[in-house]
Amino acid sequence: VLNVYASQDGGAHIHASGVSFPASQAASSGANVLDDYEEGTWSPVFTFETSENLANEVGYGIYTKVGRLVTIDWTITFDKTAGINNITITGLPFTCASRTNTAIPVVISDYSFSDGHPIAQVQSAESRMFLGHCAENGDQDYTANPGANIAATTGIKATGQLSYWI
Repeated sequence: VLNVYASQDGGAHIHASGVSFPASQAASSGANVLDDYEEGTWSPVFTFETSENLANEVGYGIYTKVGRLVTIDWTITFDKTAGINNITITGLPFTCASRTNTAIPVVISDYSFSDGHPIAQVQSAESRMFLGHCAENGDQDYTANPGANIAATTGIKATGQLSYWI
């Protein structure tokens, strides 16, 4: 802390060069104490029901964990040689809390649906997520075989970012 200024209304202004967290968590019993921050990398892995039609897969991910909230970014590049389906991304850096699943949009090159877009959903109490389809009317479908909608080509890139609770 560089300086602390107190005002007449009881408020205080603190001037510091930043907030530093210890290398290992110093857990607090106070619900309103921010006592855990972490950044790192993780290795996302695409898995398909028919993995023999997948080649040259390379995945990279980063994460930021603040308290119980984890935000992940990932990029996976791969070649598709034939039909694939039931896409799952495994290897998330932390297991999701037991709670309602939340779906978010993702970007996949060479991906084509007649309407809608691809979405990802972290599975409750697991460290994996499913890719699915969200129609223009908002209906979400994880059985619509989203992998079949990726054109067979080389250098396909899937990217996304989402946050989930642990």
